[in-house]
Amino acid sequence: MTDWSRALENVLGRPVRLVREEPRRHSTVYRVETGGERLFVKQVREDGGGATDSAVARVRREYEVLELLWRAMPREERFGRVRPIACLPEHRLVVMEEVPGRSLNEALRAHGRGWPSRRSLGILTGYLELLGRWVRAFQEVTRRPEDPEPYLERLRSDVDSLTRVLEARPRAGFSGSLAEAVRARARAVVGRPLAAGVEVTGVSGELSPENMLVRDGRLTV
Repeated sequence: MTDWSRALENVLGRPVRLVREEPRRHSTVYRVETGGERLFVKQVREDGGGATDSAVARVRREYEVLELLWRAMPREERFGRVRPIACLPEHRLVVMEEVPGRSLNEALRAHGRGWPSRRSLGILTGYLELLGRWVRAFQEVTRRPEDPEPYLERLRSDVDSLTRVLEARPRAGFSGSLAEAVRARARAVVGRPLAAGVEVTGVSGELSPENMLVRDGRLTV
């Protein structure tokens, strides 16, 4: 039994059994069973091996977002929600219920390879449309009354940096004229006149196809 599992047992008030451990790039995921319930435990990896201020802050932020989405996301039949269970910052842990389903990445590989059938395209289109609605709802519940200009400037800078990196890689096939066209388009779309109509919303590095679970026409992020 590890320190974090003992701490989790103290919080839950019941034994915890480890079912599976999955190392990831920036974290380790543990799937555990307790009281007939399956939980998803994410431990943020820290190179220094300890619960540094940055790791603790990240864990707390992730749990706050989980709680926000659990409370505020619309109760749509096709939107799954993840119930937050516990946050143990001293162990860099976020604990939530385990949600059944396969990742959107897996669905794309299953239905999008080669020349997909009309049925497969319909399945994928349905999931992607649902994802668009989910992101829109996420933006609504995380909207903040802030000045958008610093964010727009960062976006302009990111587009500029990325196009220059691609332009410098011969094998990318990204010509100088194409790079300049992209930069010009970015300047036009993310220009200062637009700033008055732009609102700041939340963002999360967890919004990736690997963290989007689909099952029976239902999407859970």
